[in-house]
Amino acid sequence: MESGNDFREVLWRMRDRFGREVFRNPKRMFAILRDLAPGMEAESNVLRQLADRGLLEELERLSELDKLPDSDGGTRRGRVLMRLHTCLTDYLQLSEERAEYYAALLLDLYELPHALPHRLPAGQTGQLAWTLDEHGTLMVFGSGAMENYAFEADTVNSPWWGRRTEVKAVVIADGVTAVGDSAFYGCSELRTVTLPESVLRIGEWAFADCTRLDGVTLPDTVRRIDRGAFSDCKSLSEIVIPKEVGMLESWTFCNCVRLRRVVIPETVAGIGQRAFQGCTLLSHVRIPPAAWVEENAFEDSVVLTRDTPRDTPEPEDVPAPRWKPILLPDWLNGAMYQKFLLALFALVVILRHGLPTLALFMAPVALLLFLERS
Repeated sequence: MESGNDFREVLWRMRDRFGREVFRNPKRMFAILRDLAPGMEAESNVLRQLADRGLLEELERLSELDKLPDSDGGTRRGRVLMRLHTCLTDYLQLSEERAEYYAALLLDLYELPHALPHRLPAGQTGQLAWTLDEHGTLMVFGSGAMENYAFEADTVNSPWWGRRTEVKAVVIADGVTAVGDSAFYGCSELRTVTLPESVLRIGEWAFADCTRLDGVTLPDTVRRIDRGAFSDCKSLSEIVIPKEVGMLESWTFCNCVRLRRVVIPETVAGIGQRAFQGCTLLSHVRIPPAAWVEENAFEDSVVLTRDTPRDTPEPEDVPAPRWKPILLPDWLNGAMYQKFLLALFALVVILRHGLPTLALFMAPVALLLFLERS
């Protein structure tokens, strides 16, 4: 199979070359799939299970029954779609999103020959697959880590970059272990992100500049949040850092101007430069006592409070004194205080004994001051 072709394209090529009749013979269909899509055993296995349950035979009859009204006012196509979706979720244990993908894909294949299939944006990205439905939900599914995408000349080489303004929700399916660098950078209409527990890493600038993103729950399995992952997410209001994360990298939540609440676990050992810079609504953050913090990590954003170590003893109750200590003004402290005492002593001597006596007393003091300065 040529690089970049996805499973949907493979099935369309089969239909165009061999006709829809190829799907009536599961053995022949799977033999062709082995040649056209040798790396897509999982997708082929879904078709095999559908064939074993007789769903493909029912789909094949849609060319004749597609437009006929059903007793409930709907269409037979809709009823078959519901049955297919139920089979995919209940019997094949597929997620809702993957079931919708396969259901739409198969129904397109069984349209009338002259009808152009409605092709939803879809494709391969490394070892994973992706779809973007008409509601703006971008789903990435498969097994393994997502590719890292390069950001050059204000452009990201992700396969959905050209449709980034259509993306309103991102759903990462279970089995994906990492969100790639710059994967969803600049998806300005993105509002929600769903991550499975299989995700261990969120790459650099993965959701940066998603200005409408206001909800994301990070699973406890996440171990790394790389630099700038959520920078300039100007609608993000709160975030809970997973306990497996050991470091908050530079610019992680920079310029998240509506961020009000951050929960940082004790496992975080450090917070990098400008990690929360410009988070103007973030008033207080509790920092683990052992964590180091870069000087400008919270620049223009926050008043820090550190957690009190658990082994710090509570202060004992001390009874209040019966008298209040006299507090001297600041100008009486240090050298000024010494000069004040000397002047007071000189005044007392002059008043009681006159100037000659003062000179007699002050001579040793003057000698001591001279020796100290020399």
